[in-house]
Amino acid sequence: MKTSNKLLVALACILVIGMTSFTILLKAEYKNKVAKIDISKQVIKLKPFNNLELISLEDYNNINVEIEEGTEYSIKNVPNAKVVGESLKIDSSSEIYGKIIITVPKLPAITLNGYEISVKINGKSTKFANSNLAVNSTATGDLTLNNCDLTAVNIKADNAEVKEHWRDDWDRYYHFHLNDSKVANSDISLKGKSTLSLKKTALLSPTFDLSDSASITIEGNAMNPFVKK
Repeated sequence: MKTSNKLLVALACILVIGMTSFTILLKAEYKNKVAKIDISKQVIKLKPFNNLELISLEDYNNINVEIEEGTEYSIKNVPNAKVVGESLKIDSSSEIYGKIIITVPKLPAITLNGYEISVKINGKSTKFANSNLAVNSTATGDLTLNNCDLTAVNIKADNAEVKEHWRDDWDRYYHFHLNDSKVANSDISLKGKSTLSLKKTALLSPTFDLSDSASITIEGNAMNPFVKK
């Protein structure tokens, strides 16, 4: 066989080996991604916790959480989630696959710190009855409470520490939306331009500490405690 033919055969062998190796690597990477997706979809049971810490220190790592009423403590879309002591902590180092879904029989105390943290709390048949909601925020974003019947709500929203000076003033604070709910006692402190909206929500015995720039929007029967009879 001529030298040139030998070289062509050698090159062909190298190409075949290279393409085979590349195909094997692609298949392995695909299987790895599929495995991660499967893991992310699994519901992970957690031991009971009383505190939920949500920390987003990078503007591009927004956290989106939905808290649902259930009989057990569980989490979905955070495969490495773990309760330490009495706290479940989720931050920028956590493996997060989209919206975080947390199931709890009673509401934990919630601490928020950082950028764009969105929390939605959904009561179901028993509406988180006899639960207390305590929120301490130094974050930007919003919290929405739907269909709950709570013993107490304690909210403290302080100024968020954000670095981007281009942010609009309104976006630098946290905003609360209470819908179709009932609260026996409430103590609400809003700093800066933080806001609270009440829609079909009765605050039976409210206490407020508001900055000059904070605002409250009231709709429907939420106005009853504020109207003299």
